[in-house]
Amino acid sequence: MTHARAPHLRAAVGATAALLLLAGCASQSATESSAHPLRDYLERIQVAPAEEDQRETNARIEEATARCMTELGFEYEPSVDSGGFVVASADELDPSSPEFMRTYGYGVSTNPWGEPSEYEDPNQEYRDSLSESQLDAYQDALYGEPVDVDAGDTDATFDWTKSGCSGRAFHEVIGEDAGFDDPEVNAVMQAQARIQGEAAESPAVRDTLGAWVDCMGSSGYDFETKDDPRNRIQADMDALWAEMPQDLSENDASTWKPDPTKLSDLQAKEVATATADADCSAESGYDAALAEEVRQREAAYVAEHRDELEALVARYADR
Repeated sequence: MTHARAPHLRAAVGATAALLLLAGCASQSATESSAHPLRDYLERIQVAPAEEDQRETNARIEEATARCMTELGFEYEPSVDSGGFVVASADELDPSSPEFMRTYGYGVSTNPWGEPSEYEDPNQEYRDSLSESQLDAYQDALYGEPVDVDAGDTDATFDWTKSGCSGRAFHEVIGEDAGFDDPEVNAVMQAQARIQGEAAESPAVRDTLGAWVDCMGSSGYDFETKDDPRNRIQADMDALWAEMPQDLSENDASTWKPDPTKLSDLQAKEVATATADADCSAESGYDAALAEEVRQREAAYVAEHRDELEALVARYADR
């Protein structure tokens, strides 16, 4: 359990959308023959809005945020390029693909989606003028008070009432029916995640792990489970972040970065490890076994819940 400030709304929406909601549309016949029948339904349920519509939505959220902050006695300049309400398109990078792994590793230290440094916050000067206590009050007003975050809680949902002016603005513009927090859609997403986990633990997939371990050993890696490579890279990355001085102000802490030489070394290690992982996953038969187990389980879920899934497709058809 960690004590953390409520995440920036833009990042929460962007990250959730990027990892879970791919844009696209597929026919029922294509879904039935697909390697991912259930994921195809999710793609049909939540389709990315046009870029112009996204920018208009961002602008309205920013304006609503400014009104709210003004009511609370703070200055807030709406951003004309917040990069906020964005949904990934079908050609976005797929972190689970061998191509991604051979180029970016696991996406832990490499940050393949780029740094957000191009964004210039129009409120930075005002933030810098505030004392530490005033800045805390400003952050609480904008994002909500600090909350306890359980990293293992996969059922947690966004609560706009506890997310400050940014949450209030999102609710005012988007409303209750944004799609991300639709309980029925969330249930389908959770089912998809559960299927992936169950498939990975199936006998057919586990039977390939010995060959994967041997292959990785031949490449110089001592791993026992498929989670080990990424977990070790994540531990190395956490160690780099742990080097951040503890006495930094909130502003300085937000811009602090790990030592560039150490980070570069870790990035090279990550890509090399993930490349061996991708190669051995294919050579051992792990990838093929997992794909087939996922396909069978998703197809079974779709067959059992087709009416509910089609109803969700119809509900979001015009959004």
